[in-house]
Amino acid sequence: MAAVVGDQFRSAQEQLQLVYERNTWSSDTVTDLNGRLLLKVKRPTFSATDVLITDPSSRPIVVIYHELKNFRTNWKVFREQSRDTPLLCTVRKSSRIQFSLSLDEVLGSSIEVSRGRGGAVVARAEAISLLSNTRYQISVAPGIDYVFVLSLILIVKEKEEARQTAPSSNLR
Repeated sequence: MAAVVGDQFRSAQEQLQLVYERNTWSSDTVTDLNGRLLLKVKRPTFSATDVLITDPSSRPIVVIYHELKNFRTNWKVFREQSRDTPLLCTVRKSSRIQFSLSLDEVLGSSIEVSRGRGGAVVARAEAISLLSNTRYQISVAPGIDYVFVLSLILIVKEKEEARQTAPSSNLR
């Protein structure tokens, strides 16, 4: 499978095990199982709605823009930190009633990413809560771009959080 973000973000020979940790007071982190920092994730604040994935030295790799247009929610993933760079993907919430995404949420604490509809699972994220932080163990199949997988998982988590904070309604 071709890299979406870059070849340097693929494990060529073995399944990659990552830990994504959401931090309340600082950037989220992505490490390998040995604790080596691979990525940082800067989540939305009061002044910004974008999610920025950077390398350990804070150089932008991809940005996820969240847009609301004509009652549709869109997430667009771009290289680096600019809409002037190549668009990598768009995820759309088709209406206030229906959400379509080729990711499966299993039991609310697990996310699976597969190749196409009904294809092989290429990544899985399992949630583990720790006090105020949440940790996700992410398994990524060989040859799969883990930054791209992370961006898809972050979009699903943003969607979940928006649904949880929205006023109660039968239209979720």
